[in-house]
Amino acid sequence: MSKLYKINEQYAIYRDNESTLFAVSEDGGIILDDKVYSDIVNFLLFKHASLEQIIYNFLLVHPPAVLLRAFKHLCSSKVICPVDSNSELSISENISKLMSEKFKPIFKSLNAIELDQEYSIRSMLEQQSFKLSDLANLSVVVVNDYLDLRLDKINQKFRKKKKKWLLFKPFGKQIMVGPIFSPADNNFCWECLAYRLKMHRPFTYLQDNVKRIIQWPKPIMTELSLNVAIDLLQQRLIDLDYKGITGYSTILSLNLTTGQLDSYQVYKRPQCSKCGIAQKVNYSSLQINAKSPVNDYGGGYRSVSPQKTYLKYQHLVSPVTGIIPNIIEYSQSESALIHNYSSGRNLALQSKSLFWLNNHLRSCNGGKGKSKWQAKTGALCEAIERYSMIYHGQQPCKSSTSFVELGDTAIHPNRCMNFSESQFVNREAINQQCSAFYSLVPVKFDPYHRVDWTSVYSLVDHTIKYLPSAFCYAQYPHDDEKALIAYPDSNGCAAGNTHAEAILQGTFELIERDAAAIWWYNKIPRAEVDLQCIGNDYITSIIQFYKSKGRALYVLDITTDFNIPTFVAISYKLSNGKGAALF
Repeated sequence: MSKLYKINEQYAIYRDNESTLFAVSEDGGIILDDKVYSDIVNFLLFKHASLEQIIYNFLLVHPPAVLLRAFKHLCSSKVICPVDSNSELSISENISKLMSEKFKPIFKSLNAIELDQEYSIRSMLEQQSFKLSDLANLSVVVVNDYLDLRLDKINQKFRKKKKKWLLFKPFGKQIMVGPIFSPADNNFCWECLAYRLKMHRPFTYLQDNVKRIIQWPKPIMTELSLNVAIDLLQQRLIDLDYKGITGYSTILSLNLTTGQLDSYQVYKRPQCSKCGIAQKVNYSSLQINAKSPVNDYGGGYRSVSPQKTYLKYQHLVSPVTGIIPNIIEYSQSESALIHNYSSGRNLALQSKSLFWLNNHLRSCNGGKGKSKWQAKTGALCEAIERYSMIYHGQQPCKSSTSFVELGDTAIHPNRCMNFSESQFVNREAINQQCSAFYSLVPVKFDPYHRVDWTSVYSLVDHTIKYLPSAFCYAQYPHDDEKALIAYPDSNGCAAGNTHAEAILQGTFELIERDAAAIWWYNKIPRAEVDLQCIGNDYITSIIQFYKSKGRALYVLDITTDFNIPTFVAISYKLSNGKGAALF
């Protein structure tokens, strides 16, 4: 008898349109952007079927070879699996050993709130000495996903009653316990946590905007995995008895497969829409001191060394609650001369559409330097810069107002873009050829159209002006991504230890990009810099290192009429002159 297949119950399946689905599990997501995938998945949603039955059913719609290829892809990505497949979790031996440890019983009563009664663990909690009562001071909310939308109402309810509650995920291969939300102490709320969690799940941003879900995921569990989870909950509550409120703000996360136990700190977002206060920019605190100490630390003009900067902001690195998932070396450097680090996905590029999501997943942050500290700090700061570009719910300074109504205080956004009239007229044809979000031609701005405006500070005449909020922030809310008045672009954005440092770096970046564009697009011959006569040992060593790799290294002077020195480094293969790279 032929083997029968089903949709893997661990996946949530979402439909974007008739030919596009995407599947999301605890491990991530996969885009199924072809009607053959949609047809197979829809067929298996309602019945179990063999490969032969699938091919026979769609023989008049798709060629057998196409169906077979799609079937194999769905199997390899585990979106579909044999009906008799074993979904038991693989649990590390290290975790199994912990089961022999005994913990003193929890005598405090708890209120257990289970969002999915079908997968109740109430009886197991009681077996392990938990006293359950609806009148308990602490509620434990049991979930399969920390981003379950039903948690929004629970968050509001407990905030209103000012009662403590703890999140608990005993299902799946990643068990999570905590944090404890304590509204009476005016600390973080679930919305603060959810905001950060979503940033590390690119598919979640899309999930909120697709047309419908066609399969909800089922919790993965075994008796052993649930016992491990409940033991971890018990340890957490015992630990809190000693730490008190100082231990409320952490999430314990245990990977059952690897045995890795991690702790993640949760932070309050001051501008949180549920527990914070909407913030407006206050330029009265913007003091630019032209004489403030700025030093050349070898990686640009900075007021603080790379090492001190990194140590100050390293708490922002966390794959769960941080704004930076991790900072890792791209590859082990073959030379002490060059260091490169990655700091994860570019969070400024999120999207409601599958096309742009697929494009943006490949956009990353990074840093380079002469030392590891320079490279790591560069990666850290670029990620902070990109995060800071995003609209985080800041109140617009002027809501639903037109350019005409604002008068001289408004800046026409098209003046800041330099698109030609021809580009606006032909934007649809041009945009069809675009593969990058930042190079799209926006809709020409209508001076009579009412939009939100954000204040900007003029360094020239020291006055406050206004630009459309959609121009100032990435991810500013809009219904149609194909009809924006501005698209996000990080050119000219910079992070710094002080206002002056950030403004200086951002200004330098604009001058650099402007000079590169003038040189490149106009194909202007520029003078080569004689690197040998500079007398810099590091540069000499770099040239030799590149030569050992079969590559040439040249530097051109592309300084413009700003008279601020600007250079471009060019490397290519010595063997054939190809494989050019610009820096």
